[in-house]
Amino acid sequence: RDYKVTGVQTCALPIWDLVILVAGSPFGIKGTTNMMIVESIGEVLVRGLSGPGEKTAGKAIVIPSSKEGEGVDVDSKILVLARCNDNYLSLIKKSSGIILDNHPEDTESENYALLIAKALSLPVITRATGALRLIHDDQEVTMDPQRAVIYKGIRI
Repeated sequence: RDYKVTGVQTCALPIWDLVILVAGSPFGIKGTTNMMIVESIGEVLVRGLSGPGEKTAGKAIVIPSSKEGEGVDVDSKILVLARCNDNYLSLIKKSSGIILDNHPEDTESENYALLIAKALSLPVITRATGALRLIHDDQEVTMDPQRAVIYKGIRI
């Protein structure tokens, strides 16, 4: 049986674009689209939940606990945190964004991060599972809270 491929074009996509792939089974029959994949073009480090704020880029700093953040220079850096509460407020005020690698049941940290980020007009991505492992100090990243994605490198 021959299958006809329709709607396929060859083109160069700019980095950071979203691509939507659709397919259906059985093939070649109208109305059988039952699969959709949304992918980002670029090196995605981590995905999370969307949050407020604009896309921003810069160097990241990983702070696993508030005690480890004492005396650390976070000026204009993107914070990568495991928890978020009042203990982090002085660090957050100096930062350019928040990536929160919180457990789904840790809604207290999530709500606090969202509230503070909104008040300070900072971008935030929550439930960024794996961010503490995959992002390193001084690594350049781009965070896009609307798409809930953290990319490797700086692209604005």
